[in-house]
Order: sequence, then C-alpha cells, then structure tokens
Amino acid sequence: MKINKTKNNENVNDILNQISKQYEISDKDRKQTSKRITEFITQLKLQLKKNNINAKVMLGGSAAKSTYIKNDFDCDIFVRFNYNKYAKEEQSISKYLQKALQKYNFITIHGSRDYYHVKKDDVNYEIVPVLDIKDPKKAVNVTDMSPLHVEWVKKHINNNLRDQIILTKVFLKTNNLYGAESYVKAFSGHVVDILLVQYKTFLNLLKQSQKWKLFEVIDVEKHNTAKWLNESKISPLIVIDPLLPSRNACAALSKEKFVLFKETAKKFLDNPDKEFFTKKTISAEQLQQQLNKEYKSKKIIVVKVTPLNGKEDIVLTKALKAFEYLKKIILENYFFLFDSGVDFSNKKQVSYFFVTNKKILDKQKLIKGPAAEFTEGCKAFAAKHTSAFLRGKQWFAYEKRKYITLAQLIKKELNNKYIAERIKSAEL
Repeated sequence: MKINKTKNNENVNDILNQISKQYEISDKDRKQTSKRITEFITQLKLQLKKNNINAKVMLGGSAAKSTYIKNDFDCDIFVRFNYNKYAKEEQSISKYLQKALQKYNFITIHGSRDYYHVKKDDVNYEIVPVLDIKDPKKAVNVTDMSPLHVEWVKKHINNNLRDQIILTKVFLKTNNLYGAESYVKAFSGHVVDILLVQYKTFLNLLKQSQKWKLFEVIDVEKHNTAKWLNESKISPLIVIDPLLPSRNACAALSKEKFVLFKETAKKFLDNPDKEFFTKKTISAEQLQQQLNKEYKSKKIIVVKVTPLNGKEDIVLTKALKAFEYLKKIILENYFFLFDSGVDFSNKKQVSYFFVTNKKILDKQKLIKGPAAEFTEGCKAFAAKHTSAFLRGKQWFAYEKRKYITLAQLIKKELNNKYIAERIKSAEL
C-alpha cells in the first residue's frame, strides 16, 4: 500500500519510530538474556539425560524469534519427546518432564497437558512438553505444533517484520487486546505473527482491519479451508493456521474484542498519539465515575477484587470464573442487568461492575406451580406454599425474596464457597 506523505502520516511515522526506540533492546541486554537462556537450556538438557529421557530441548516463542518486549516476556522452552518412543503414552510426558525439573522451584500449570513455570536469574520460563513431530497431522495435542509454528515464522521474519510484530504487541497489550486466555479472549502471539506475515506492517494491519467484516478470513497460505471448519471453531475473525488448515488459530477471539480492536485502530489512524502505546490502569473509583456518567439514571455497583497469589493468567482466570458465577446468581434472583463486566487493567486489583435499576424489588415474588391436571403435584405445591392459588388451569404462589437489592445480594454471595475459593478478597 502506497502511503501519501501527508502531515498526518509523518506524525504517525514519527510516533511509531519513537515507540520502536522506546522498546528497542540493546545488544548488551539481548546478549545477557541470551546467555542466561542458553545456560538454562544446557542445564535442562543435562537433567533430561540424567533421567534417561529421550527428548530434545528447543527455544520457542518470542525469544526464539527475537520479538519479545523489553522487560515483559515469558521464555518458552519446548521439550520435544521422541515421537516413536512416547506417542502411545503422551499423557505421561508431563510427568517425565517433572522428574527432570526437581532441582528447580517450579509451578505446575494444569491444562490438556501440564506444563511448568520456572523463574531463574530474572527470566520466567514456560517449559512445555511436546511430541517431536515434523508433520502437523501427527500432533496429538495442539502444543505439539508450537515448535513448527516457530520455524514457520522464522522463515518469514526479517528485522523490519520483527519490529512491526513488537509494535503490534505493545499496541495490543496497552489496549487489553493481547492474549488468548479466557479472561482476555483476544489475539494470541501466534495470531499476531500470522497477521504481520500477511499485512507486513503494523500500520497496514490497522488500515486493512477497517475493511474486515464479521467472520473475515485470513488465509496466508491460501489453503481455502474456512468453509470446512468445525462450527465450534468459528470466531469473528478466522485465521487459518498456516500449518494445520483445519484449525482456526484465532478461535479464542470474542466479538467484543474484535469490535474493540477495529474501533481502537480507527481512533489511532484518525488521531495518532503515543497514548495508544501507554498502559493505563483504572481504579475502582475511576470506573465508578465513568459508569455514573454513562448510565446516569441507573444503579452502579463496583466491587474491588484482589486475585489469589500465583501465576497471573491462572489467578485472573479464576477471578473471571468467580465473576461469571456471581452474575449467574444475580440473574437467577431476577435482577436485570443493563451492563456488567470485569476490568483487568490493574492485574493486582480487578474490578467487577454491575449496572441495574435503582428500583428495589418487591419483598415477594410470584412463582409458577404445576398445572391443575397434575393432582398429586398440586397437593404438594399447596402444602409447601400457604399462599398457593389457582389461576385458570395453573397454580401459583407468592414466595419471600431472598434479596431485594443487588448490593445486598453481592455482599452476601461474595462469601459463597465457589467464589471465595477463586479470589483472595473483595469489597463493595
């Protein structure tokens, strides 16, 4: 795409150059990080050999592609287990890897196949067991393909593309659009790589995104398999995996984040500003003020929630599950919500918010009983509810509400066992 040399474009290029320099990693820091990683891999190889584990060790993720963000990355290490030896017992390779990690203070991350988190010399490692495959069709678990994805990106990458990937990651992270975790539902690092291989530059990605329709298909390798995708894998943006055409690499993306990305991209293109690359956290009080302005005639409730201690993506996912459970209880108790959600901009203290009517519910609610034709059921219903009455051919009764205000419900249900186990603390 030819870019006209307008004042606006010059401003954009100036901003992007400033951001690139801000996140540029010095040769000294890069060499130091590389040295630490190499030493860790060497030690891990020795431990695998010591435990008679037939596996190779491969550097993966952004560290392998040199697309990591300064002071903000996890180093992926793939332990590639010999396919012929371990394919039939692939569920056990996590346990084998765990034996080789006994000298480290590791955290087990549970999933379809467990992997491990280790922090050493200020580097956070994600150590992932995979089967060593060359053919993507032999993948037993989706993680088995990860080393192949790294190799695919490295075939396309150059210094300019590397810079464009980093710019895109910073933009997405700043605007809460990065990550495929269930509490984010946005763009994974793998999807970012594919999009930049397709569009070449960060700016072109933003411009082309304005043309995206719902269910837009990005198919870099032109496999033409979108129409054969499993219905459960359809997402607002479909990114065909370049190595496994039957997979939508962007399946985790929600419609909300798809729309937010397009809107944020448009805002930046219309009015370029470094603020789009500056991380902003919103306090519970600030969120309350914003919602009060947006919903002037409604009741706004904001809950300050402190997540559990532990790995960020795990504890924030638990905080999201606690919110979803609380929302389910709210709806079951007949409270109407105009809006609700979770603000994760401050990872140390997230905010739940609920927008409802100011009106207090009646102390009693009308409940529906059995049809008059079911004699035994009617007798039992009438015995249980002294207020039972027949209306036409249907029995009804009045029952005392457990809660008449949303604040009353939330205050009580925050102590619910399911919720209490998934957050450290909460306060209205």
